[in-house]
Amino acid sequence: MWLILTTLLHFLSILPLASTNSILYSSVILASTLLSVLYHLYEESNGWITILDYGMSGVWAFYDTYLGYKYRLLHKILPTNFISCAINVLIPYNTQYVFLHSVWHILNAYKSYYIATLLSKTEL
Repeated sequence: MWLILTTLLHFLSILPLASTNSILYSSVILASTLLSVLYHLYEESNGWITILDYGMSGVWAFYDTYLGYKYRLLHKILPTNFISCAINVLIPYNTQYVFLHSVWHILNAYKSYYIATLLSKTEL
């Protein structure tokens, strides 16, 4: 339950984009977040949803990197995405997994909001 609720925080990343015409970037956020909700709803056990969730997360990270390069924000976007990915990989699958992964969701949602805010100040 906590994993699903904290995943939903990623939807807030769409807010800074409201003043832009970036339907594509907002769609990436929407699709990735919905797939992550499904991933946790099925308790990380559905193979296809897992592949789609991780794949869409990769698309989001790649798109962040591309836009960071395009708008000369790579020096801010790349380190935040790298740190987020590294923390996620280091979370152990033990009795504290749900708590630690939920905290990661909160931090990652903040990271995503930060990047969306940076990008909203460009010509998206």
